[in-house]
Amino acid sequence: MKNIVPHYDIEQRFTFVITTELSVRNIACWITMGIFNLSILLKNTLMPILANAGSGRRTMMNHPLIETGVYMRLRYLIPLAVVMLPSLATADNCEIAVSAADGMAYDSRSINVPASCETFTVNFEHKGRLPKGGMGHNWVLTKSADVNDVAKAGSDAGIANDFLPEDDSRVIAATPLLGGGEKASVSFKTAELSTEDSYTFFCSFPGHWAMMRGSLQLVN
Repeated sequence: MKNIVPHYDIEQRFTFVITTELSVRNIACWITMGIFNLSILLKNTLMPILANAGSGRRTMMNHPLIETGVYMRLRYLIPLAVVMLPSLATADNCEIAVSAADGMAYDSRSINVPASCETFTVNFEHKGRLPKGGMGHNWVLTKSADVNDVAKAGSDAGIANDFLPEDDSRVIAATPLLGGGEKASVSFKTAELSTEDSYTFFCSFPGHWAMMRGSLQLVN
């Protein structure tokens, strides 16, 4: 589907730029830009005309901006904003940023995953300085009931396997083990989750998983 993004140039003409990707960010930019331009138009041009309409000077309807149809185009952005802004305000966020430093704690202790998201992405960053051999971190998701067993199996797997058991179906999602300054992302299908189950994310580095953890929930 094509997205038509308008902008109002310095010559006061309406131009349509066609892009090939439709996103909430583009729509928000479109509406915000249009409303901003309309507010500037009203403040700097139309309001003075209205104020002087009874003085025999140029009236609002024969002003060049009205005659050229610019205002007529801009006015349609108001109903568009009324329709679109509520949906933008409630748009689901299908990704989250999580970080940890040279300690055993995430900056987020709970995550809600909207059921409307087909895929959910976790962008994980190790903001510390220590190498992964001394203070490595990862982000691992399992059912809460499986955390202890997966973590123990991960310790046996060793650092070469990111302290995770290989091809373990209990692991829903996991990033690689990171050292200070490194980043990684992982995505998973929300169809793998259920609102009836409890989920925990944790760091599988030995000695970390007992306290470095948080809860994740699928929400409608």
